[in-house]
Amino acid sequence: LQSKELADLVRGALREVSPEYQRLLLAKYVDDRPADRIAEQMGCSETAVRSKLARARRAFRKAFGRITHTPSSSRELSG
Repeated sequence: LQSKELADLVRGALREVSPEYQRLLLAKYVDDRPADRIAEQMGCSETAVRSKLARARRAFRKAFGRITHTPSSSRELSG
């Protein structure tokens, strides 16, 4: 895939997840904010942010798999 094609797929998958998950994923992976800073900005605990990030990554993988027609279990998004 070309980088523009991949970026389009990522944007499409992000549109498929909830706005809260979008904010979390963008804060973590685009803005490169640590979990404690995200927690402070969201007004919740760092543990809650880590749990929500895990669910957000899972939802993103599922959405990305639907868009690319590949099973989400064949890819890993670490973080």
